[in-house]
Amino acid sequence: MTTIPPTTTSTDTSNAAGSVGSSALASLSTSFNNFITLLTTELKNQDPTNPLSTSDMTTQIAQLSGVQAQAQTNQYLQNMLAAIQGQQASGAAAYIGKRAEATPPSGQDAVSTLQNGGAEFVYNLPAQTTAATISIKDSGGNTVYTGSTATTAGDNRVFWSGNNSVTGAQSPDGVYSYVVTATDATGAAVKATTYTTGQITGVTIASDGTSTLDLGNNAASISMSAIKRIEEDPLTQTTTSQTPATGTNG
Repeated sequence: MTTIPPTTTSTDTSNAAGSVGSSALASLSTSFNNFITLLTTELKNQDPTNPLSTSDMTTQIAQLSGVQAQAQTNQYLQNMLAAIQGQQASGAAAYIGKRAEATPPSGQDAVSTLQNGGAEFVYNLPAQTTAATISIKDSGGNTVYTGSTATTAGDNRVFWSGNNSVTGAQSPDGVYSYVVTATDATGAAVKATTYTTGQITGVTIASDGTSTLDLGNNAASISMSAIKRIEEDPLTQTTTSQTPATGTNG
Protein backbone atom coordinates (compact mmCIF):
# COMPACT_ATOMS: atom_id res chain seq x y z
CA MET A 1 0.00 0.00 0.00
CA THR A 2 1.39 3.40 -0.99
CA THR A 3 1.36 6.10 1.64
CA ILE A 4 2.59 9.65 1.85
CA PRO A 5 6.30 9.52 2.76
CA PRO A 6 6.63 10.41 6.47
CA THR A 7 9.66 12.61 5.83
CA THR A 8 7.85 14.86 3.40
CA THR A 9 4.43 15.41 4.92
CA SER A 10 3.20 18.61 6.48
CA THR A 11 3.34 17.00 9.92
CA ASP A 12 7.13 17.13 10.08
CA THR A 13 7.18 20.60 8.56
CA SER A 14 4.64 21.94 11.02
CA ASN A 15 6.48 20.34 13.94
CA ALA A 16 9.68 22.05 12.85
CA ALA A 17 7.95 25.38 12.41
CA GLY A 18 6.18 25.00 15.74
CA SER A 19 9.45 24.15 17.45
CA VAL A 20 11.12 27.29 16.08
CA GLY A 21 8.16 29.45 17.07
CA SER A 22 7.96 27.98 20.57
CA SER A 23 11.69 28.43 21.05
CA ALA A 24 11.53 32.08 19.99
CA LEU A 25 8.55 32.70 22.26
CA ALA A 26 10.26 31.04 25.22
CA SER A 27 13.41 33.10 24.62
CA LEU A 28 11.43 36.34 24.52
CA SER A 29 9.54 35.37 27.64
CA THR A 30 12.84 34.77 29.46
CA SER A 31 14.23 38.08 28.17
CA PHE A 32 11.11 39.93 29.28
CA ASN A 33 11.31 38.45 32.79
CA ASN A 34 15.01 39.28 32.99
CA PHE A 35 14.24 42.83 31.87
CA ILE A 36 11.62 43.29 34.58
CA THR A 37 14.03 41.90 37.19
CA LEU A 38 16.79 44.26 36.09
CA LEU A 39 14.39 47.19 35.90
CA THR A 40 13.10 46.51 39.41
CA THR A 41 16.63 46.21 40.74
CA GLU A 42 17.58 49.47 38.99
CA LEU A 43 14.60 51.31 40.49
CA LYS A 44 15.49 50.07 43.96
CA ASN A 45 19.08 51.21 43.65
CA GLN A 46 18.78 54.29 41.42
CA ASP A 47 20.28 57.63 42.30
CA PRO A 48 17.52 59.67 43.91
CA THR A 49 19.01 62.82 42.38
CA ASN A 50 18.95 61.34 38.86
CA PRO A 51 16.04 58.86 38.65
CA LEU A 52 15.17 56.82 35.56
CA SER A 53 12.90 58.74 33.22
CA THR A 54 9.33 57.46 33.36
CA SER A 55 8.93 57.93 29.61
CA ASP A 56 12.12 55.98 28.88
CA MET A 57 11.00 53.14 31.16
CA THR A 58 7.56 53.05 29.54
CA THR A 59 9.06 53.05 26.04
CA GLN A 60 11.37 50.14 26.84
CA ILE A 61 8.56 48.07 28.32
CA ALA A 62 6.29 48.84 25.36
CA GLN A 63 8.96 47.87 22.82
CA LEU A 64 9.69 44.54 24.48
CA SER A 65 5.97 43.85 24.90
CA GLY A 66 5.44 44.56 21.20
CA VAL A 67 8.11 42.08 20.18
CA GLN A 68 6.60 39.48 22.50
CA ALA A 69 3.13 40.07 21.01
CA GLN A 70 4.55 39.68 17.49
CA ALA A 71 6.15 36.36 18.45
CA GLN A 72 2.81 35.15 19.79
CA THR A 73 1.11 36.22 16.54
CA ASN A 74 3.72 34.31 14.53
CA GLN A 75 3.06 31.24 16.67
CA TYR A 76 -0.67 31.48 15.98
CA LEU A 77 0.00 31.80 12.23
CA GLN A 78 2.32 28.78 12.31
CA ASN A 79 -0.38 26.76 14.04
CA MET A 80 -2.87 27.80 11.36
CA LEU A 81 -0.40 26.88 8.59
CA ALA A 82 0.17 23.48 10.18
CA ALA A 83 -3.58 22.84 10.24
CA ILE A 84 -3.96 23.89 6.59
CA GLN A 85 -1.02 21.71 5.50
CA GLY A 86 -2.51 18.79 7.39
CA GLN A 87 -5.75 19.22 5.45
CA GLN A 88 -3.79 19.45 2.18
CA ALA A 89 -1.94 16.22 2.97
CA SER A 90 -5.19 14.41 3.74
CA GLY A 91 -6.81 15.72 0.57
CA ALA A 92 -3.83 14.91 -1.62
CA ALA A 93 -3.63 11.38 -0.22
CA ALA A 94 -7.02 10.71 -1.80
CA TYR A 95 -5.37 11.09 -5.22
CA ILE A 96 -3.08 8.09 -4.72
CA GLY A 97 -4.01 5.31 -7.13
CA LYS A 98 -5.74 7.68 -9.54
CA ARG A 99 -4.38 8.72 -12.92
CA ALA A 100 -3.09 12.21 -13.69
CA GLU A 101 -2.47 14.15 -16.87
CA ALA A 102 -0.06 17.06 -16.55
CA THR A 103 1.99 19.52 -18.54
CA PRO A 104 5.62 18.34 -18.51
CA PRO A 105 8.38 20.71 -17.28
CA SER A 106 9.60 23.16 -19.90
CA GLY A 107 12.10 21.61 -22.29
CA GLN A 108 11.21 18.02 -21.40
CA ASP A 109 9.24 15.49 -23.44
CA ALA A 110 6.05 14.11 -21.98
CA VAL A 111 6.36 10.64 -20.45
CA SER A 112 4.15 7.74 -19.48
CA THR A 113 4.73 4.44 -17.72
CA LEU A 114 4.30 1.08 -19.39
CA GLN A 115 3.06 -1.21 -16.64
CA ASN A 116 1.58 -4.70 -16.92
CA GLY A 117 1.62 -4.38 -20.69
CA GLY A 118 -0.27 -1.12 -20.97
CA ALA A 119 0.48 2.60 -21.26
CA GLU A 120 -1.62 5.61 -22.16
CA PHE A 121 -0.39 8.71 -23.99
CA VAL A 122 -2.45 11.89 -24.31
CA TYR A 123 -2.00 14.75 -26.77
CA ASN A 124 -4.05 17.69 -28.00
CA LEU A 125 -4.42 19.00 -31.53
CA PRO A 126 -5.62 22.59 -32.00
CA ALA A 127 -7.42 21.65 -35.23
CA GLN A 128 -8.21 18.67 -37.44
CA THR A 129 -5.10 17.45 -39.29
CA THR A 130 -4.63 15.17 -42.26
CA ALA A 131 -1.84 13.13 -40.70
CA ALA A 132 -0.40 12.49 -37.23
CA THR A 133 2.39 10.22 -36.05
CA ILE A 134 3.38 9.17 -32.56
CA SER A 135 6.97 8.23 -31.75
CA ILE A 136 7.73 6.48 -28.47
CA LYS A 137 11.22 6.20 -26.97
CA ASP A 138 12.63 4.22 -24.06
CA SER A 139 14.71 5.69 -21.23
CA GLY A 140 17.84 5.27 -23.36
CA GLY A 141 16.44 7.45 -26.14
CA ASN A 142 15.86 4.51 -28.50
CA THR A 143 12.73 4.61 -30.65
CA VAL A 144 10.58 1.59 -29.82
CA TYR A 145 7.38 2.49 -31.60
CA THR A 146 6.35 4.72 -34.49
CA GLY A 147 2.89 4.71 -36.01
CA SER A 148 -0.06 6.73 -37.26
CA THR A 149 -2.45 8.10 -34.69
CA ALA A 150 -5.69 10.09 -34.43
CA THR A 151 -5.96 13.40 -36.29
CA THR A 152 -9.05 14.78 -34.53
CA ALA A 153 -9.02 18.24 -32.99
CA GLY A 154 -8.95 18.22 -29.19
CA ASP A 155 -7.60 15.63 -26.76
CA ASN A 156 -6.60 12.27 -28.22
CA ARG A 157 -5.54 9.17 -26.30
CA VAL A 158 -3.21 6.43 -27.46
CA PHE A 159 -3.21 3.09 -25.64
CA TRP A 160 0.03 1.20 -26.22
CA SER A 161 0.47 -2.45 -25.30
CA GLY A 162 4.27 -2.27 -25.43
CA ASN A 163 4.87 -3.79 -28.85
CA ASN A 164 8.18 -2.67 -30.37
CA SER A 165 7.46 -1.69 -33.97
CA VAL A 166 11.20 -1.82 -34.76
CA THR A 167 12.06 -5.31 -33.47
CA GLY A 168 8.62 -6.84 -33.07
CA ALA A 169 9.43 -7.73 -29.45
CA GLN A 170 7.50 -6.80 -26.33
CA SER A 171 8.93 -3.75 -24.58
CA PRO A 172 9.64 -4.13 -20.85
CA ASP A 173 7.70 -2.16 -18.26
CA GLY A 174 9.22 1.23 -17.58
CA VAL A 175 9.11 4.93 -18.36
CA TYR A 176 8.73 5.99 -22.01
CA SER A 177 8.80 9.46 -23.57
CA TYR A 178 6.87 10.37 -26.69
CA VAL A 179 6.29 13.07 -29.27
CA VAL A 180 3.47 13.59 -31.76
CA THR A 181 4.01 15.24 -35.13
CA ALA A 182 1.09 16.35 -37.30
CA THR A 183 0.51 18.12 -40.61
CA ASP A 184 -2.47 19.83 -42.22
CA ALA A 185 -3.79 19.53 -45.79
CA THR A 186 -1.07 21.82 -47.11
CA GLY A 187 1.69 19.79 -45.46
CA ALA A 188 2.39 22.47 -42.86
CA ALA A 189 3.27 21.30 -39.39
CA VAL A 190 0.59 21.48 -36.70
CA LYS A 191 1.89 21.65 -33.12
CA ALA A 192 0.59 18.88 -30.90
CA THR A 193 0.59 19.43 -27.13
CA THR A 194 1.60 16.28 -25.24
CA TYR A 195 0.95 15.50 -21.59
CA THR A 196 2.80 13.46 -19.00
CA THR A 197 0.49 10.74 -17.70
CA GLY A 198 0.66 8.10 -15.02
CA GLN A 199 -0.80 6.65 -11.87
CA ILE A 200 -0.27 8.78 -8.78
CA THR A 201 1.91 6.80 -6.37
CA GLY A 202 2.82 9.44 -3.81
CA VAL A 203 2.40 13.00 -2.64
CA THR A 204 5.08 15.36 -1.35
CA ILE A 205 4.25 18.44 0.73
CA ALA A 206 7.03 21.06 0.70
CA SER A 207 7.86 23.33 3.62
CA ASP A 208 6.09 26.23 1.88
CA GLY A 209 2.89 24.19 1.63
CA THR A 210 3.10 23.43 -2.10
CA SER A 211 2.29 19.89 -3.22
CA THR A 212 3.82 17.68 -5.91
CA LEU A 213 2.46 14.38 -7.17
CA ASP A 214 4.74 11.41 -7.88
CA LEU A 215 3.68 9.49 -10.98
CA GLY A 216 4.19 5.80 -11.85
CA ASN A 217 7.43 4.26 -10.62
CA ASN A 218 9.20 7.61 -10.27
CA ALA A 219 8.31 8.51 -13.87
CA ALA A 220 7.87 12.15 -12.92
CA SER A 221 7.17 14.55 -10.06
CA ILE A 222 4.57 17.09 -11.11
CA SER A 223 3.47 20.21 -9.26
CA MET A 224 -0.24 20.53 -8.57
CA SER A 225 -0.34 23.66 -10.72
CA ALA A 226 0.72 21.60 -13.77
CA ILE A 227 -2.05 19.03 -13.38
CA LYS A 228 -4.59 19.07 -16.19
CA ARG A 229 -6.82 16.20 -15.09
CA ILE A 230 -7.11 13.58 -12.35
CA GLU A 231 -9.35 10.58 -12.91
CA GLU A 232 -9.77 6.89 -12.23
CA ASP A 233 -6.94 4.95 -13.88
CA PRO A 234 -8.36 3.05 -16.89
CA LEU A 235 -5.25 0.85 -17.03
CA THR A 236 -6.00 -0.69 -13.63
CA GLN A 237 -8.91 -2.52 -15.23
CA THR A 238 -7.43 -4.52 -18.10
CA THR A 239 -5.09 -3.97 -21.03
CA THR A 240 -4.89 -7.51 -22.44
CA SER A 241 -7.50 -6.89 -25.13
CA GLN A 242 -5.89 -3.72 -26.46
CA THR A 243 -4.35 -3.66 -29.92
CA PRO A 244 -0.64 -2.70 -30.23
CA ALA A 245 -1.43 1.01 -30.35
CA THR A 246 -4.92 2.45 -30.58
CA GLY A 247 -6.07 6.05 -30.52
CA THR A 248 -9.28 7.62 -29.29
CA ASN A 249 -10.55 11.16 -29.04
CA GLY A 250 -11.90 12.57 -25.81
